[in-house]
Amino acid sequence: MDKLTVFKYPVYVSDSFHVSMPVGAKILDVKMQRGETFMWALVNPSAPTMVRNFKLCGTGHLREDLINCEHVGTFFANKDGSLVFHLFV
Repeated sequence: MDKLTVFKYPVYVSDSFHVSMPVGAKILDVKMQRGETFMWALVNPSAPTMVRNFKLCGTGHLREDLINCEHVGTFFANKDGSLVFHLFV
């Protein structure tokens, strides 16, 4: 039986970015930590890896490319909460 663990991955503040993760990785959360944004995923570290495509959207921004995407988390990009981003895969 394979064992699972939680890995941390950087989130890039960009319209879209790519991350190499084990196949079947389940995104658990996305938050700021020490001034940087990360997502945590439950993974099987012995699984082969694949590149996953992520999209980032600010609240109120119109994006046609989010229609078939799954929302995986929302986070505040600064301490006062004036910037809110939404992460999609």
